[in-house]
Amino acid sequence: MSEYILRTKGMSKKYGGTYALDDINIEIKRGQVYGLIGLNGSGKTTFMRGIMGLIALNAGEVELFGKTGRKKLQRERCRIGQCIETPALHPNRTAKQNLRIQQLIAGITDNTAINKTLDMVGLSDVAGKKTKHFSYGMKQRLALAVALVTHPEFLILDEPANGLDPKGIIETRNLIRRINCEMGVTVLVSSHMLDELSQVATHYGIIDKGKIIKQFSAEELAAATTKRLDEYFMDLLEEGA
Repeated sequence: MSEYILRTKGMSKKYGGTYALDDINIEIKRGQVYGLIGLNGSGKTTFMRGIMGLIALNAGEVELFGKTGRKKLQRERCRIGQCIETPALHPNRTAKQNLRIQQLIAGITDNTAINKTLDMVGLSDVAGKKTKHFSYGMKQRLALAVALVTHPEFLILDEPANGLDPKGIIETRNLIRRINCEMGVTVLVSSHMLDELSQVATHYGIIDKGKIIKQFSAEELAAATTKRLDEYFMDLLEEGA
């Protein structure tokens, strides 16, 4: 079993003459919660899409669970749950049906995890409600349930707290902790707020204009700053400019 869930080497993506990702080298070990921090447009989503094979890279390599190569990566991606950009939900299906569809896509015949997963994200009381009637926060939680229902070993979450009210942000934060600590799932989670990620992350990467400008652990972050975390984040961006 590989110690590393994810390793990227020289990962680059170019749109026209501009690099969206420029020589990205990241390592995520089993059991970590890796927080990817950057302003809007910094390359967070592009990086996640590259890991999942949703875009073609111009250069570099992605390694998942110790495996590389197109065919092997395709198999290993079945071990990943992801919620990238807009949640891909079926609006005319119920919460329960959305999870069952995801299981069938993954080839899972046993549906006993559905009720447990809905309960975990706080949606068991609306399991039979059509998704089109959900609030934004409920859709965010259902998207997370869809990513979890296939029992992933690695979870990729793109700005999971975006657009949520303070209560929703706290609930999402607590859920990420549970997923990591109780289920043993390794997590890659992005945000534009360092103070938000500091509540859950064990390791961090700062991305700006497609480049990783700094990586550090939670212990290193605690030792490095007595400032407010959002001020520290802006200082790091200025240093990397």
